[in-house]
Formats: sequence, C-alpha cells, structure tokens
Amino acid sequence: MSKTLGFVSFLAAIFLSACASGHSVPVEAITQPAPVAIDNNHVEHVSLLVPLQGDFATQGARVRDGFMAGYAKANSPKNIQIDVIDTQSYGTAYNAYEAALATHPVLVVGPLTKDAVNELGNQNTLPTPTLALNQSDPNGVAPINLFQFSLSPQVDAQKTADHMRQQGVKTAVLIAPEGDWGQGIASTYGKQWLAQGGQLSASLAYDANTDFGKAIPPLVETADKDTAVFLVATSEDAAKILPFLKKKIPIYALPMIYNGNNTAQLEGVHFLVSPYQKANPTRSTESDKLYAFGSDAYALAEYRVRTGGFEGLALSGNTGYLTVDPNGVIQRNLFWVTVIDNQLIDQPAAPSTSA
Repeated sequence: MSKTLGFVSFLAAIFLSACASGHSVPVEAITQPAPVAIDNNHVEHVSLLVPLQGDFATQGARVRDGFMAGYAKANSPKNIQIDVIDTQSYGTAYNAYEAALATHPVLVVGPLTKDAVNELGNQNTLPTPTLALNQSDPNGVAPINLFQFSLSPQVDAQKTADHMRQQGVKTAVLIAPEGDWGQGIASTYGKQWLAQGGQLSASLAYDANTDFGKAIPPLVETADKDTAVFLVATSEDAAKILPFLKKKIPIYALPMIYNGNNTAQLEGVHFLVSPYQKANPTRSTESDKLYAFGSDAYALAEYRVRTGGFEGLALSGNTGYLTVDPNGVIQRNLFWVTVIDNQLIDQPAAPSTSA
C-alpha cells in the first residue's frame, strides 16, 4: 500500500488526521473563554477518554495535551478535576466508559475513534452526559446524553457545496481519492450539491497510480464560466494534482489541503481554514490541529460544567466558531480563504444564488 493510500485509510478510521510531530503548540497560543465562578466547595470530575497505547496513541496524546493546555490556560476553578483514562487499557469502549463513571463525572469527554463512538452510539441511553470526540454513523438515533464534536470532513464537504452555490457555481467536477474515506466525502458532497440544484459534469476517483496529466484535462476541457472543481486532497496529493488544474477552472477544497508550508502552491484556490490555522499558518500540521481540537474540547467541557448544558452555545474556538444543533452535534463554522501573492486572503460569502 502506498503512503498516500495508507494515510487515506487511516483517516477513514477516525475522520481525524494526525501526523507524528514532536513539537508542542505553546499553551499561550490556545484561546479560551474567561472562566465563570463556580462553587469551589464541591469537586466536579470530568473524565477524558482517549487512546494512549496502540495505533492511535499519538493522536490520543495530542488531544489530551491540548485538553490539558486548555484547562491550564483557562485558569479553571480548582473544583474541576480532570481524570484521563486510556481507552486501550480496557477491552471495549464501553468498558472504558464504565471505568470513567467510577468517579461520578458530571461529563465524559471522548472516546476518540469512530469505532469507539459507534459503540457508545449503539446504546439506548448513556447514564452521564458525554461529549464524543468523533461522530457516529448517521444510520440511527443517537442515545440520550450523547453529544458529538469532531473534525468531520463530511460536514466540511456539505458546507463547501453550499458555499459553491452561493458563489454562483452551477456545475461541479468532483475529484477525490479512491477508498471509503475519499469516496465517503465525495458522496456526502454530491448529495448536498444535487440537493442545492447543482449539476455534476464529471468525476475522478484517483489513487497512487493515477496519471493526472492524462486524467484531468478531459474533465475540465469543456468547463464554462459557471463550472468549478471540488477537490478532496491532502497537501501531498494536491501537489501532484494542482499543476494540471490551475488557471483552467476555479478550485474549492477542504482544510486538509493546507499544511502551513504550501501557501504558494495554493495560489487562487478557495479552501476552508479554522481560526487556529488562520492565526498560526506555520502551525497547521495535522498534529497541531488535533492539539487545537483538544483545547476546544476542554472549552466545551468547561462550558457544560458552568452552564449545566450546551443550550445557547456560542464559543469562538480554535477549530471554528462553535454552536450546537438540535441533534446535539457541535457545529464548527470556518473561514473561507484564498491565496493571493503568497498570502491568505479572506473570501467573504456571497449572497445566496437560486438554482
């Protein structure tokens, strides 16, 4: 299996990506809401469930580090105690969850992997409010007390479809990698795009052996002024694809296309970035993103402890402006940017365009 396909397969497992990065984001780079006074006479436990061994140990450690950095930065009241539980020390995700309940937490944060969240999602109800750090498969009703927060590229793909229609695009060319992860994103985008009245003129499912010099020109040679590409690609794959697309057709992409070091390569490309990426462009590795994700998970946990719920949530987080929908899913609103003269430039939303 090629490195590219291996990376894609890993992302499919957890809808989060992460690369091994040895450096830490400075704690002072993590922004948090000002703490609100809580009764310090009673200790409130918050349990954090992440894998600290096995295949996802690096990812779990980065989320944990971001979570604890958020806790330190917020100067949280001393009555909040964080209990970190390694989910890999237990046979199943629910066993780890039950272990977390031993301290009678007011909130459980985690687990992290999609399979683990699906395991919790199969329950009818959860005994304690739980903020999962991923999203379960959308084929059932989430149990009572389950809230979900993730860096889901599927959600970003839906928002991209909406944005492209708002920008006046009528016909899309879809380019995404082979495999469950890439084609899952492509399918989600396609459904949203067609529901918005858009048309799909062509698509390409690529892999490590694709000859982009031959595969891409036929997709865009008949494109008119209302046509654009939706490109699903990591920064590594984008380096191979973009030379055959640039200056021929508008391109829209997801946050994974940007790594902080490829700004010049993305000249003219429209893509989503988080507030953290925008403020710290040189700290946009996947490891950094997970660290920022962990810090936002803490901000959400503190909000829940302070208010007793997620109703009315409105937080300016590192991974987006955070709100909650009626299904208990935390929504992240991101920035649209493009690159002009090697600089990230905001791309304001256009008025809605009718079909």
